[in-house]
Amino acid sequence: MLKLVQDRQKRGIRKHWEFRPPVERLGHDVAPIVCGLNHQIEVELDWRPGQDGVLVASGSKHAGYVLFIKDGRLNYEYSLTPWSERITASATLRQGANAVRFVQKMTRRPFDGGGTLYVNGRAAGSRTWEQALFSPGYDGFSIGADLGNQVSSAYHGPSPYPGRIARVTIDVDNSPINPLEINGFLNRMGMTV
Repeated sequence: MLKLVQDRQKRGIRKHWEFRPPVERLGHDVAPIVCGLNHQIEVELDWRPGQDGVLVASGSKHAGYVLFIKDGRLNYEYSLTPWSERITASATLRQGANAVRFVQKMTRRPFDGGGTLYVNGRAAGSRTWEQALFSPGYDGFSIGADLGNQVSSAYHGPSPYPGRIARVTIDVDNSPINPLEINGFLNRMGMTV
């Protein structure tokens, strides 16, 4: 774990992550950094009717995001107490192998943007955020369950996914923040320059 923290300090935000479950929960200090950035999370899984649960979770209800299945539909939700925003896929998953993806595109980092869900290559729902999640809480990052303080009220407890998750990949645009974005961030935070 110490090596991962030291590597992050040396290299900055990692561009690509690949996980093949089972994977232990990662602490927030070594987990993928995606909030406020263009990124995509893709999950390859097998699904059967009734197999609802959490695919990927980071943070908590106070500040976190989660990708989960409920009633056979893919959902992405972020929570930043006191509010949360959710996207629910327009169609259910197919029985058997599925590839699901959440893509976040920012119009101005780190607060303005939106997200789109994809199910087996087809767009299945999108939303423009009122305010994008800037950073998750300290509950860590988990795959196949929400092992911290649950992000969403749409499920109870860790809500483990009972099906097979074959692979999770996360790709992040780690390009440097530009001076206009820095100025916009400072203004939004009430720290004018």
